[in-house]
Amino acid sequence: MDNHINEFVNLVKNYNDLYSKIESEKRFFGKVELYPTQIHTLVYIKNNNQSTFTNIANDLKVTKGALTKTINKLLEKKLIEKYHPKNNKKSVLYFITPLGNAVCKKHDEFHKEFNWKISNETINFLIENEKVIKQLFQYINKEIDCLRNKVKKLKGM
Repeated sequence: MDNHINEFVNLVKNYNDLYSKIESEKRFFGKVELYPTQIHTLVYIKNNNQSTFTNIANDLKVTKGALTKTINKLLEKKLIEKYHPKNNKKSVLYFITPLGNAVCKKHDEFHKEFNWKISNETINFLIENEKVIKQLFQYINKEIDCLRNKVKKLKGM
């Protein structure tokens, strides 16, 4: 029984590791090289036209220091531009450039291809086994939560 559980846990860990690697590696969009944080910020700005610095930081849940570096890289690569509204010189708004739009389009294509390959390989299996898979993960989550509570109680001793 333990062997089956260990095999399953290792499969889940391997999946998470592979997905994390994909999400953390630099990607090339034509001649433009971006880290995931940069592309996610760019996509946010595209989807939220005339975004403020504070809105971006809050919505993406990143520090202002990290966002400053990301914004500067996107400005340097001419993927976004900034401007001060006439009625408020203190405020800075960001908007996407045509090059930024092209990069976002390539990013969308990447996700569509990635998701298509995954879904074509697994959709029938998931449909046929949906109930069992949900029950499995509900059970695992419950057991993990119980273990976490036991660890918390041990810390309190």
